[in-house]
Amino acid sequence: MILFVLSMAIMNIGLGYSLAVLLSDAPLISPTLVKRLLTVTSKAPKVEPAVETVPLTVADLPAIWHERLTAANLPPESFVEGLLLHLYLAATPYREQLLTAEVRGRHALSRLDQPAESQLLTDVRTLHHNWRTTLDEVLQIIRQFADRLLDETPIVSQLELLLEEQLTALDRLGHDLQQIDLAKEPELGARQILAQLAASVELLHRGRDGWQHLLGKQLRGGNQKTLPSQPLYLDSLTGQISRVGMESLFHLWWAEDPQRLRLVSCALVDIDRLARLNDRLGPRAGDRILAAAAELLCGGIRTDRGFDRLVRYSGQQFLLFFGDTGPRNAGSALERIRQSLEAVTLDYEGTELDLSISAGIAAIQRNDTLDLFLARLNRSLQDAKLHGRNRTSVDEGEGPQLIADPQYYPVRAKCVRIEQA
Repeated sequence: MILFVLSMAIMNIGLGYSLAVLLSDAPLISPTLVKRLLTVTSKAPKVEPAVETVPLTVADLPAIWHERLTAANLPPESFVEGLLLHLYLAATPYREQLLTAEVRGRHALSRLDQPAESQLLTDVRTLHHNWRTTLDEVLQIIRQFADRLLDETPIVSQLELLLEEQLTALDRLGHDLQQIDLAKEPELGARQILAQLAASVELLHRGRDGWQHLLGKQLRGGNQKTLPSQPLYLDSLTGQISRVGMESLFHLWWAEDPQRLRLVSCALVDIDRLARLNDRLGPRAGDRILAAAAELLCGGIRTDRGFDRLVRYSGQQFLLFFGDTGPRNAGSALERIRQSLEAVTLDYEGTELDLSISAGIAAIQRNDTLDLFLARLNRSLQDAKLHGRNRTSVDEGEGPQLIADPQYYPVRAKCVRIEQA
């Protein structure tokens, strides 16, 4: 009975409240509460619709670049390829201008020709400024299109870092050039100009090697069945396979042997103390010595059988590719080549020069990437150089080991005349 009375009371209260609300003008929800809810809703972050990124194409490159590359028979197939080809193409005339300036500098120094020195300093400063502008333009384009280069991040990031390093070094060289005072000390100033030119050539070589490495990665692959014969894949100085061509060489080899069952070994060869010859005779003479060394190296590999190739790997380094060859046999072949070059005397304009090489050898392992293999190859080369140069070190999988007591090969001493270009 009590529960019935309580239930009826609660129902009466509810009905009374409902009638009071209906008969009054008061809103069910207070205006203040409504305002607060609207304020919170307006502050909520808006979800913008996703914007599709439009891939970059060669049409996004500066028109003048595209014209120059097409004229040089180097039409790019992608935006990033165009960046790298532009640098590759621009480096050649810049290097030639540096070498021409170096010859002028040596001539002016020998005569202490102050007007010629002053003009040379002005020209070198202009040359330096123009090259810096070229590199900075490429860097700014990369940054401008950064959000549209996400699919190319690894290569673009490496290129951006390389350009930043080059520009930082160029700024230091530019500062040093501004400090040269020919009026105060003409002879010292002329020597400083030559030193800055030598540093500029060395800096360019590091950049050029880096661009070619990245360009080779960019061009690697595709449907190539043979190594392309375009100038890009051949070194203009020696006529041998270039660093770009090397990437395709490895790609083709592995395409034919995807399970890595065939033996392949390589030797990384460094011309000993070439920098000293460059300082003594000038970089043009250094180029002729490199060309002669390449010819001698090529004469020591199999050309009538097998799969042996010679690559211009970097400034003064060559890579010898020994197909279907283990590291020990590659070591024997390289020792024969090393001893042959040791017996050579170079004659450059009446100056006799000795020639020797250091070499590191390694065999490709089944789990190697090209970058990992080249790193092991370089460690073998450094081991040979640390043991006094004119040595060969071999890595058979357990780290580099010096060939301490190499087999002696009967080689003939000979003199090779170096002709001027």
